[in-house]
Amino acid sequence: MNLVKALGMIAVVGGHCGVGFLPWFPPYSYHMPLFIFISGYFFHDNTFLSFVKSKVKHLVIPFLSWNLIFGLLCTFLLSYGYIAFAKTISLKALFVEPFLHGHQFVFNLATWFVGTLVEIQILYWGLYKLCRGKQIILTLITLGFYLISWTMADNQWHKQYGNTMLALEKVLFCLIFYQLGYVYHHFLEKIDSFSVNRIIGLIIFNGILLGFVNRNITTTIAWMRVPHQILLSLVVALSGIYLCLQVCDLLKDRVKRNSLLGFIGENTFSIMTLHLFFFWLLNSVFLVLKNYHVFPLRSFDYDKYMHNIFFRVTEHAPMINAIYFLVGIGGSMLCVYLYDRYKGIVFDKIKTARGNLW
Repeated sequence: MNLVKALGMIAVVGGHCGVGFLPWFPPYSYHMPLFIFISGYFFHDNTFLSFVKSKVKHLVIPFLSWNLIFGLLCTFLLSYGYIAFAKTISLKALFVEPFLHGHQFVFNLATWFVGTLVEIQILYWGLYKLCRGKQIILTLITLGFYLISWTMADNQWHKQYGNTMLALEKVLFCLIFYQLGYVYHHFLEKIDSFSVNRIIGLIIFNGILLGFVNRNITTTIAWMRVPHQILLSLVVALSGIYLCLQVCDLLKDRVKRNSLLGFIGENTFSIMTLHLFFFWLLNSVFLVLKNYHVFPLRSFDYDKYMHNIFFRVTEHAPMINAIYFLVGIGGSMLCVYLYDRYKGIVFDKIKTARGNLW
């Protein structure tokens, strides 16, 4: 699953900077369901205390720690007028909004997924115990929740009832992908294998959907913008997920764990957290270059730069999109590398200084 996570992360960053690798599989049609699917793949039936303890340690604490870091950064940048697209730090923005919408500090808005994932995992644990692990019943229940959530989203209940409703819609919508990840791991993976014919079939299938059902097959789960066909989001998400599984089955014996893809797969949380910040840093470099007349950059819009984290320079597209992509992933991986390389030295110095102090 490490390779699957890497492909999913590449799709996320690509979707945020306009880099599409297969026009039949737009990133927003499957990338978030893919990560929910992967999480369900690794579900284990533990006691509630052990289950929650694991999620707090591996998800909640890193999630809220980065939220605090970006909260402090945004408060500083806002106070000096360097940005105009985030909130200042507050208890609500630190501990409540991350689990409702996750867009409070904008730089880390891609991690909205983590708060939703924690809620999905806790709800799924309860359903699993309630159904005593019976997979047919769990699949039917989660499918029912998907249909309910789609109806709520299609009628835009979250716009009427606010962010609590938005959080509920996201959780109910995504539960089916968590369940199918579990089902695939325990029942389907053993009989699945790579097939060129299956990949060709998936491409033709999505092409038919795009040509005859809906030219827009994307679903923006973060704000629950869904296509009007009730099952379309589910079907195209599963086709994208299965394409990734097939590609990774082909690559698994050819790509080593210490390769670039392996490194990306092992650090998806960090890349998810940091890549938009590096987009903004790149835009800031472009602003300096424009102000000092190094490059004309006629497409640079200062107002959009100040108010929209997704603003991108459009000169020399699509090459400029590739630069955003490389900076987003490369900058994030550089941070991970530096942290892994020097954390031991820093912590040792802290321990030494603490010992000398006492």
